[in-house]
Amino acid sequence: MKNESEQELLMQASMIEQHMAQLNEQLNMVENTIDEMTFLSNSLTYIEDTKEKDNWTNLGHGIFLSSTIKEKKLLVQVGAGVFIKKLPSEAKKIISSQIKRMNEARIKLSAQQEFYHEALSRIVDEVGHTH
Repeated sequence: MKNESEQELLMQASMIEQHMAQLNEQLNMVENTIDEMTFLSNSLTYIEDTKEKDNWTNLGHGIFLSSTIKEKKLLVQVGAGVFIKKLPSEAKKIISSQIKRMNEARIKLSAQQEFYHEALSRIVDEVGHTH
């Protein structure tokens, strides 16, 4: 009987570890998204404040394109294939709202991680007491 109970606890621990690994992946994706959005917001601040017309535009992965700013309005995707012109300050408000939602998601994921961590600790304690 003791062996069956111990096996059940070990199966629960394995499932919890899998959930924790998935949560960790999700948390990493959320944190990367927050970092990217923060970088984008900083870039928009630069565009908003700069008097320079000629710039180097970051295309990603260390590749830059020489560009000229003709107007400070941006095309912003607001839906499935729908774009509207926005000023950098307007785009920053959208990004700020998205960062806020990502931070809320990060908090929820961290709370779930803590819940599973505590559950795993209880199982480890229980298995330790059976020996």
